[in-house]
Order: sequence, then structure tokens, then C-alpha cells
Amino acid sequence: MAGHRCTKIEAEERHSWIVEQIAAFRPRPQIVREVMGRYGVSRPQALKYLQRADAERFQVYDSIERMDLLTTALQAAETAVQLAIARKNPNEIIGAVRLLNNLTGFGIDLSGNYNRKPKPWHR
Repeated sequence: MAGHRCTKIEAEERHSWIVEQIAAFRPRPQIVREVMGRYGVSRPQALKYLQRADAERFQVYDSIERMDLLTTALQAAETAVQLAIARKNPNEIIGAVRLLNNLTGFGIDLSGNYNRKPKPWHR
């Protein structure tokens, strides 16, 4: 496929596939590798496809009410926690729980501070 330009229909199919992968919470490096292998494009081109899909996602988020956005973010974080537990990856679990904790403002404090105010000399 070197030097081959894709048609508009092919580009839309690629774009929709990437959007589906982002919505399924697939890791970004994995999406890039799959785009490169699936469509035979270079890494910079695969990153451009990913950036376009992100731009569309952010446009959708800009048009959503704040509470709907928070609800969507919480559902996404909970899904990320469930996926991390299913994969049995401790680092991924910790990151997902941190994300959920940052969104809600309560829950498990992984820093060991237990939501205490830091001492003045620790700032």
C-alpha cells in the first residue's frame, strides 16, 4: 500500500474503527500499532488518525452538559477499574482507582495521607 491514497470511504471506516477502539478504552500505543498493521500506514500517519478521533471526541464532550460529562467520566473510570481487575495488572488497577478517586474526591487515598492536611514543613 506504499504510496496508495485511501478513498474517502476508507478514511471514514478507519476513523470510525479508531473511535470505537478509544471508546472501548484500548491503550493508545496498542491502537497505533494496530492501525499501522491493519492499514499499512506509518507511525506518524497512525498518530494523525488518532488525533483526529480525539478531536471529534472532544467536540462531542464540549456539547454535553457538565453533569452528563461527570456521569460519563465516572462510568468510564468504573469501566477502566473493571477492565484493569480483569487483566490482573496491579499498576493499571492503581491508576484506574486513582482516576476514580480524583473524579469523586472520596474513597481510597493511595498516598498514605488518609486525606489529612499535610504538615506545614511537608509542603
